[in-house]
Amino acid sequence: MAIQESVTDVLVIGGGTAGCLAAVSARQQGAQVVVAEKASVSRSGAMSSGLDHYPAILGLADWDTPEAFLNTFDTHPTARPGLTSPRLMEVYAREVKGVFDYMESIGVPFKDAKTGQYVRSAGPGWAHPYLVHFEGARIKPILAENLSRAGVKMFNHIPIQGLLTHDHRVVGAAGFNVRTGDFHVIKARAVVITTGAVTRLYPPASGLPFLTATPPYNTGEGHVMAFEAGVALTNMEFPVGSVVPRGFAVPCITNFLGHDAHLTNARDERYMFRYHPSGEGAPRGLVAMATFKEYSAGRGPCNVDCRHLPEETIARIKLGLLNEKALLLEYLAGQGIDIARDPIPFVVREFDYLASGILIDERCQSTLEGLFAAGDCVNFGLGASGACTLGYVAGREAARHARVANGLDIDRQQIADLREKTFSAMSGGGDLRYSELETELRRLMYEHVGWLRDASGMSQALRQLDDLKDNARKLRARNFHELMRVNEAAHLVDVAQMITIAALERKESRAVHQRADFPQKDDLNWRGLVVLTKGPKGKISAAIRPVTS
Repeated sequence: MAIQESVTDVLVIGGGTAGCLAAVSARQQGAQVVVAEKASVSRSGAMSSGLDHYPAILGLADWDTPEAFLNTFDTHPTARPGLTSPRLMEVYAREVKGVFDYMESIGVPFKDAKTGQYVRSAGPGWAHPYLVHFEGARIKPILAENLSRAGVKMFNHIPIQGLLTHDHRVVGAAGFNVRTGDFHVIKARAVVITTGAVTRLYPPASGLPFLTATPPYNTGEGHVMAFEAGVALTNMEFPVGSVVPRGFAVPCITNFLGHDAHLTNARDERYMFRYHPSGEGAPRGLVAMATFKEYSAGRGPCNVDCRHLPEETIARIKLGLLNEKALLLEYLAGQGIDIARDPIPFVVREFDYLASGILIDERCQSTLEGLFAAGDCVNFGLGASGACTLGYVAGREAARHARVANGLDIDRQQIADLREKTFSAMSGGGDLRYSELETELRRLMYEHVGWLRDASGMSQALRQLDDLKDNARKLRARNFHELMRVNEAAHLVDVAQMITIAALERKESRAVHQRADFPQKDDLNWRGLVVLTKGPKGKISAAIRPVTS
């Protein structure tokens, strides 16, 4: 297990969609760039299986401008009014078109091949047809090939385990190669974290822990390493809920509802009008909550119904599935379901945590000098479009910071401590397997920090999480692949603790954060961010902060 050292201007941690755009943007500024990716950049991240829709502001109609988009900010499905920075939303609105044009210039086929036009629709909760539907099965290989042409160095199979800091600023990061065990120390004048959402925290709808709606390999490494370096986190109490076909792992509801499919219950009622005046046009989180309530009330199974749609719309839905979730059509066929004539049973999927994590400003900089972040690990959403746009901004700003950053003073003891912590499960530990610990963690989170929460259950969860943290120190790894899993499990326990503390702090119900003991939304006291910071001896402190600060 050799120690490999390298130096770069900008280090991007995570090679998903946001990471690819951050890397190329930094490279365009003249910076030397390294991407450290746990898997392989060509097929990593939430877009690894493809993409069929991408929100964009293209200037093709009066509603299709940054100004019009921002005027409807508070009604936007992912805006989280009072919880999303208006300055970040403005950065997105001003930058999204340029990033869209850039992606189109490198070969992302946003236009319909037959008509040469953009095919657009309004997804759940969208007031206008901002979604561009396209044949995006190869979007990640296209982005990876673009990085290679740009001269970005890609270090695949290296999960970063911690940041290196000096004098209250970031100076690099370190991790290990899951195939060779080599420990990589990467010195950098600026770092961009794009490690994605947090999943594997709840029992999966598929029944299999690695068959999840979002990549099961996104386990909060970025959240944990940032927090341990003193970075503030926020929105950790807000899960993302959605629905998936029964027996299938991944969501595709935007594709169906964007083409006017209906949601029906066992009584053949379009139940969404019971919960929102726009029916199926409600935000996706509300669709999930409503479906959960229908099942809880005994009105399941719930279905997606396309039987009223014309043949050409059915063809468009199938094309979208082929470009993002190609196996779904094969799966449905195996179940004897034809979407043109049969309702498709849907269930509520497991929670994950997107648009929550590292608190960033309008330059995508965190509260630690030189550390930038973008994608699903920060306090801003909008899916692939938000990840690409803010990823591009983060890379550009990181490169600008790197030009004027001071020298790379590395604390050798910090490196030694991180190396010892990373490999500790190889030399010690007990007989407990990471899979056993994670099973208990998922049960705990579903039972006490799930769809309906209260102070008693979450306080109990915190006590049990303390026990799980102790158990995480007893995990044993027999090889480097298991070592990655062991470290993931430890990160999941840390993130679960952060989520529970934030959820206990927010004494109201808002979005998918629903408190049985505080069932109403309380804008007077809780319209703001619950911000987590590290206190003395690593204690997690939580405090409410206005969103504009």
